Amino acid sequence: MDAERVLNGCSLLASSIVTIPSFLYLLKKFILLVNLPKSAAKIIHFLHISKFLSLKIAFFFKNPTKFAHLKKKQYLCSPIGFIMSEQEIERRAQRAVQLFKQGYNCSQAVFTSCADLYGITDESLALRLSASFGGGMGRMRLVCGAASGMFMLAGLQNGSCTPHDNEGKMANYAFVQQLAGEFKGKYGSLICAELLGLAPRPEEPKPAERTQQYYEKRPCPEMIAESVRIFLRSI
Repeated sequence: MDAERVLNGCSLLASSIVTIPSFLYLLKKFILLVNLPKSAAKIIHFLHISKFLSLKIAFFFKNPTKFAHLKKKQYLCSPIGFIMSEQEIERRAQRAVQLFKQGYNCSQAVFTSCADLYGITDESLALRLSASFGGGMGRMRLVCGAASGMFMLAGLQNGSCTPHDNEGKMANYAFVQQLAGEFKGKYGSLICAELLGLAPRPEEPKPAERTQQYYEKRPCPEMIAESVRIFLRSI
């Protein structure tokens, strides 16, 4: 498919303010369904930007008095909309497993494997941001670190950056609950201790030694890989 021709066609279609959001959503789903080559990724990026702008234009015409407030909104980053092949999803999932087996914790592995998609190209920064959620949050065996890594990525994907943006907050919370539901549906729990079959007890902050036996008895690598898959297939 000629990407430039598609982009030109989308530009013409973007002139329709009333129908463009739903049309772009359907077109994006169609492109994902037919699994076009990676060269079509810029089409999805264009569609996402066009949808975002069209919604804001429609909002302006319906609520002109709120336009001043709208202009003041600041976004950490634009939500990502792109085509990602199953091969690329699996590559990132295995990259996360590799990070875990290098000695990084579960949250670091998941978050760092995808953080570059949102402009965090400094790997050391991604590792520090996600460091405290390993071992079920500071080795307290609470929410699984792999799931927490997903939730951090969800914040980069559609997190709200304005204090009274209730719609934005709701969209992000709904996304987190969707991710959590998929993870829990597959593994039965979000709680680290339950996933590892550990009896409730105080945990020392000292991390376990990463031996071959450690990796053989832990289900963590599989959960880490699946967390990356769940997230990337959901955006």
